[in-house]
Amino acid sequence: MAQPPLFPVLSCNAMEVRPQGADTILIVDDDELVRKSAATLIARLGYRVLSAASGPEALEILRQDTSIDLLFTDIFMPGGLHGPQLVTAARRLRPELKILFTSGYFEHAEVRHAFDPAIEQVSQSLQEHGLLDVGDSKMGAMETRAFVQAQQDYYLMPLASKQMPDAVLTEYLKPVWTGEQALTAVYRDREGSQPELIAEGYERTVTLSSDVRGKTITWTERHLIVRSIQQAKAARDALQVRLAKAQAEVGHLNEHKQGKKRYDDVASLQQAAQAILKQHRVDGLLRVTIEEQVEERWVRAYGNRSAGVRVERALSVRAEVDAPAVEEAIRWLGWRVYATNQPKEVLPLAQ
Repeated sequence: MAQPPLFPVLSCNAMEVRPQGADTILIVDDDELVRKSAATLIARLGYRVLSAASGPEALEILRQDTSIDLLFTDIFMPGGLHGPQLVTAARRLRPELKILFTSGYFEHAEVRHAFDPAIEQVSQSLQEHGLLDVGDSKMGAMETRAFVQAQQDYYLMPLASKQMPDAVLTEYLKPVWTGEQALTAVYRDREGSQPELIAEGYERTVTLSSDVRGKTITWTERHLIVRSIQQAKAARDALQVRLAKAQAEVGHLNEHKQGKKRYDDVASLQQAAQAILKQHRVDGLLRVTIEEQVEERWVRAYGNRSAGVRVERALSVRAEVDAPAVEEAIRWLGWRVYATNQPKEVLPLAQ
């Protein structure tokens, strides 16, 4: 007996070109590049496009009095509302809503092979090759990219750390940091205004080989090393906020209030400060200094207590920004590597 597909797949006939404004598609994906690229490509087919970055955001759109013919959603998304859960909630609001699931999550072999026929179905349904499959980092597995290449189609997706280790990313970014590598500016047109600089980057090419259904294929892959201006700024601002919060909380360890824990040894105070740095994800970006104040105080005799000099010790802690370490962390922000096998002439970096 044939096994049912792991996830439902809508026939690709739904992607036939329609007259402008005939249907409205709601795209839901947490990856900004995937979401915007899909919206652009689908809009070029003549559809009206709405987009959302999460399941809850999509539900807000679905609750409005807006005509939507198809929900095009990623399966795996952060925020506690994955694609199937979103669809369940969406169907309560709009029972007749058509659904198209999309995903590139091939971490497990059984999931990967369940999707291979779906990828193949796209080419067969449209009876052509040279299609561009846009996915998020979950689609970045080598097997997936090789399968799309074997289908004589194209792909575009960001590479996760598993496919782009820090050592390789460092090699890519070193010439940028030293000023040896010129960057290509990426602009977004704005109606009635000057184009907006949204990213900058450059590209490299690598030669890949992989087995697909018992046959070894070799192809050239372009790596687009791109820095998002908006993401870099947002990440930098968020980092500054985390640094400030961590500094303040470390300072609060010095407060001696009723009911508040008092640290009498360096080790426990150091441990408490490091826990705060870890909580705010600023390990290595703040320098923690602990000082001991020693005070000698003359105490008069009282009752059975004899007079004499008493030594009192008090610990204090502070956290200071390690400027070079923060500067090093900031220059990594906003960078991401995207992989594609589509020729530069068809999909230039500036696009």
